[in-house]
Amino acid sequence: MGKRFTLISAAAIALTLYTGNAVAGTTDTSRPRFVLAQQTAKNVFKRNITKASAYNASPLKVQPKAQGVMEAVLVNEDFSAMTSGTVEKPDTTKMLACEYEGYSDNGIYIDNSLTKDGTWFGSMVYSAGGALALKTYNPQILAYACTPIGDYSGDLTITLRVKANPALVNDGNGGYQKLTGSSIGIEVCTGGYEGLAAAKTDDESGRYEARIYEKDGWQEVTYKVKNYSANNDGYVCFYTEGSIVIDDVKIKAGSSFLANPVVEGITVFQKDNFTIAWQPTRKAFDYYVDLYTRKYLSDKDTTFVADFNDGTLPAGFETTSQTFVDKGTDNSKAIKLSNDDSFTVPTNGNDYKTAHFSLKVVDPTVAPTDPYYYVQGSILIDLKNADGWKNIGEYNASGFWNDADIVKLEEEYSKFATGGFTQLRLRVEDLNEGAYFVLDDVDVTAKPAFEYQIVGGDYYTDLKEDYCYTASTSNTSYTFTNLDPNTEYWYGVRAHYVSQFSTRSFTHALGVAAPETKEATDIDSRGSFTANWEAAPKATSYTANCYGVKYADEADEDYPILEEDFSNVDASVTAATNIADATAVNNEEVSSLDAYTNLPGWTGDYNTLVQGMIGAEGDYDYTYGHIYTPELCLDNADKCNLTLKLYGDANDQIGIKMNGTIYYLILPANGLADGTVTLPVTEARQKIGFFSYTSAPFVIDYIKIGQPLAKGAKTMTWLASGDTDANTLSYTFTGLDAYDFPYYGFDVTSHYQYDDNTSTSSLTPSNAMFVDLANGTSSGINELQNSSETKVVARYTADGQLVSAPVKGLNILKMSNGKIVKVIVK
Repeated sequence: MGKRFTLISAAAIALTLYTGNAVAGTTDTSRPRFVLAQQTAKNVFKRNITKASAYNASPLKVQPKAQGVMEAVLVNEDFSAMTSGTVEKPDTTKMLACEYEGYSDNGIYIDNSLTKDGTWFGSMVYSAGGALALKTYNPQILAYACTPIGDYSGDLTITLRVKANPALVNDGNGGYQKLTGSSIGIEVCTGGYEGLAAAKTDDESGRYEARIYEKDGWQEVTYKVKNYSANNDGYVCFYTEGSIVIDDVKIKAGSSFLANPVVEGITVFQKDNFTIAWQPTRKAFDYYVDLYTRKYLSDKDTTFVADFNDGTLPAGFETTSQTFVDKGTDNSKAIKLSNDDSFTVPTNGNDYKTAHFSLKVVDPTVAPTDPYYYVQGSILIDLKNADGWKNIGEYNASGFWNDADIVKLEEEYSKFATGGFTQLRLRVEDLNEGAYFVLDDVDVTAKPAFEYQIVGGDYYTDLKEDYCYTASTSNTSYTFTNLDPNTEYWYGVRAHYVSQFSTRSFTHALGVAAPETKEATDIDSRGSFTANWEAAPKATSYTANCYGVKYADEADEDYPILEEDFSNVDASVTAATNIADATAVNNEEVSSLDAYTNLPGWTGDYNTLVQGMIGAEGDYDYTYGHIYTPELCLDNADKCNLTLKLYGDANDQIGIKMNGTIYYLILPANGLADGTVTLPVTEARQKIGFFSYTSAPFVIDYIKIGQPLAKGAKTMTWLASGDTDANTLSYTFTGLDAYDFPYYGFDVTSHYQYDDNTSTSSLTPSNAMFVDLANGTSSGINELQNSSETKVVARYTADGQLVSAPVKGLNILKMSNGKIVKVIVK
């Protein structure tokens, strides 16, 4: 199918910064009232890894356990191996690392031999004679260098020397201008080589920024912060929008606390047990695992109400203001919140359902006839969940000027109901001098109050005692067994070292077991059968899945799991014969493409049609167009071969979503990709998605997914699904005569609707059952033998009469391997 090509694993990165995007407003659309707090790009840059590295990245070189060390040195780098160039004139002839194609043979990774503590990575970095230079030619694209990935939790002390060099940057008019000084930024991050998330820190940002100037020479920088994120993919990022040199980077981690292990979640969920896994914590000696149930103290919701009519603050509420005004939003008394004031609503420990309050702004500096934008300031909305306080947005003061209005937070913030928020805090900032918010009629509803109870604690039942726990282990996984299938559980994992413990956490063990399948009935050789299964505890609905089943007659290094040439897209479907004239499907949401494919299950959005091809074309500014394969069963091998013939724009990057990763295929100048690439398989069942990084048009002419299969290995191709409610434990599949499979199979997925906003499905489907339409038999899928080796050699009725085809009632089958099988044909 042509030459082989290489895919590059890639993902986006962005430094964190809150920015405002209006999501709700008053009737004046230029006057947004509620502005979401959003993590977005700072001076916009993305880690777009379009070049593979010649180096294998190695993680942070620290001991996995650091008992007895009060302050561990995680990084101690003087860059002494970087000998080319000088501090004043770095070696700009060769980038040590760059995320952009063509600038560095190493990709984002710095040569391992140049650093001591593991693989540093970054972009636009250079050797500077025993130091590391960061230099960008565009202040909108940051130059950065990151430490090796590892667990950076603890009391961090980050020190380094930094010096500003002359910085010439693109002025946007084809020339360059000199910056006055350069920034030095430090950010504590998680996310590994291909991503970024802000670490959880005591200063709530994990970031230090300053500006330095050439005339000041070398400067000492120290940043101290408590990092509560024990992610094994953590790192520290140093960045600039100008030109700097850094040296003598040292990162120490003190031990005044233990960070909680990063729980990766439930890996196995069965009706009477489940298994959890977590990442190791650097300082931990072992781990205490906790299992809880909830004892509800009431069957009614809790309400927190404050109308301030008597000029007092109700019990449980907290505020920095004790000033009340006589005329609130409803002409009764209300509380006055000025700059830097805060107001906190109580919690009962359970999730909030609704949050309502009235606001009005009084600003004596603004006349009634002045424009609304003269009114400055905002009231920040903080919500607390298991991860702590989080600022989710702000209400602009101008939206409440003169006229009071009621805020219904659950209607204006879409994630309110699903974020597990248990407490609300309001904070006022940046009002004009003398201005203030009037807060009135606070009415917050939370789900019923409860208390956690430990399950299986050997020593204590008081959760205030650190040694109240379910079990301890030195492993990084644990299975809770002998559980009540119909009880809801919560779990937590704590790191332990001598007398130190990390804090308790409570994670809902939300799950449902897959059902047990039963043999198929009503098997009809004309193309139908009924799938059956037993009820699964807590399941509120089911999805039955039907597959075509084949066996490999011979060993094959590239056995086709999926093959599609889109020949159904012919002249009767579209007159378009090239990508420029493609016909739009007009599907702005993900929808079925089965009308255009030989096998069902293809989906996509913003799709297009060309004879013999299916494509996608997003909006260049706002949206991607996608093509998704059917769900593939890839459990026969840990890799697959993707053979592809695809047309697109010259030099475009076609994203391939697989294994939870995005791989980029860079198109050549003629826009044609035609070849095969081998990709790892880390998820046994998955869809593979395709999109253009630039939202440009592209079309797929041919695709094949192949895997190396041994002789006799089975393959399963998804054909159809059907949904049932909790009480319906069967589903009939019909129309199978349209396919050419020797066998068919089915499995069933359970679904569980825990509440109005929370649902889940079984982690894996049930055990699969095999159906032989021709012989009217059904059995466990693993009992099926390769048809080339085991066949029905004789069929008898219940009274022993030899027959040539299935008959209604009991059929007695004699198999070629000597076995006798009895089946019921209905």
